[in-house]
Amino acid sequence: MGLGEKTARGASMFTYTRPIYNNLWVEAAHGALSSSTQGTTFNSVWTSDNSKWKLSATKGTYKQTMPYGFESLNPAFVTARYAVRPGFWALSMTKGRFLNNDEGYQVMSSHTFGDNRIRFFYRKTGPGNFQTPYKRAFAGFSVTLPIGPKESYAIGPVTLRGRDQYPIGLETKVQEKDNYIEPGYGLYPSIRHGLNTDVGDYDRGDVGSIEANLHRLIASVREHAKK
Repeated sequence: MGLGEKTARGASMFTYTRPIYNNLWVEAAHGALSSSTQGTTFNSVWTSDNSKWKLSATKGTYKQTMPYGFESLNPAFVTARYAVRPGFWALSMTKGRFLNNDEGYQVMSSHTFGDNRIRFFYRKTGPGNFQTPYKRAFAGFSVTLPIGPKESYAIGPVTLRGRDQYPIGLETKVQEKDNYIEPGYGLYPSIRHGLNTDVGDYDRGDVGSIEANLHRLIASVREHAKK
């Protein structure tokens, strides 16, 4: 994938999200990040009044089930994002310790086109745990597409929804003699539904992004008004 996002079957998180000050949101999440990884994550996000700058911080404490017992995972990193063109183009840098305890950084250029996105990145992290035993650098790109309908559908007491963002992409090693696939570096403890997804709408929920895509909002209101 190359996006640095961690998702797997068995994920089931309980989250609590709320604003605590001007432009500042916090979130606490606890549960299973995957079928073999359980723990707690704390997230915070601050956005400037003009929506140009966004700062976020993540701190997590997880235990991963291993054949020989448990392994502690302690991600802790910060991200600074600058919107070159709000709603369309943003530059970001993440620095700290990622999910597999590999320390380093990632820089990214993100370009949004409605519900689709393309991202170019460079990442250098490690060493960390047994999955990330070396220092590695990667460069690549990813394309993010929505899967399924835009709305949730009620079926009795449950609702059914598609995947809001599904990333596919390619990455290559940098300054290495081989290009073997080495997954696990630069992963985020991503929560499927929470502060960055449902509240921040994948970095499209700030005032600048909404104003830049006001025509889409008006079209959506008109569509729902007809129902």
